[in-house]
Amino acid sequence: MKIVLASLAAVALVSPAIAQSADKPSMQGFSVSAGYSQWNADDGDLGAVTARGRYMFTNYFGAEAEASFGVSDWSEYGASLGIDNSVAAFAVAGVPLGDRFDIFGRVGYATTSLDAEYYGYTASADIDGMAYGIGAEFFFTGNFGIRGDYTAFDGGDDIAGEADVFALSAVLRF
Repeated sequence: MKIVLASLAAVALVSPAIAQSADKPSMQGFSVSAGYSQWNADDGDLGAVTARGRYMFTNYFGAEAEASFGVSDWSEYGASLGIDNSVAAFAVAGVPLGDRFDIFGRVGYATTSLDAEYYGYTASADIDGMAYGIGAEFFFTGNFGIRGDYTAFDGGDDIAGEADVFALSAVLRF
């Protein structure tokens, strides 16, 4: 249900902008980004370094691949939890809103490997599920900018709840 609501919200946000953006700059082409992601989950906050590659087939639709590697674990009372890695693939819908600014929505699938430790005992788990979010990019030049985004990672049948991920990245567009 959350995916349906997020999709409807993205369509409602993007549709009027598409009609107004016929003369705006092109989002079409390849871009890469790298930055920091803050994962906020029910059990604690985790940090990761995230890299992405995106190809926009048109000004409005494309695909994106993402890989994250944990750099900041949660720990409390002798227990710790950290991200080993996370990979995801997304379908992307976006709109350029000016010479240097664009917005986008994305929906896809992610798999995340977690490592836990409790007084010397270790365990690991893989969590797979849907992921969806929104974001914006601002370009200082025609090719270099920053990206901010929010993505909800659904735990699927593996866990109850989801992780809210906020990311800030540098972007290079080709």
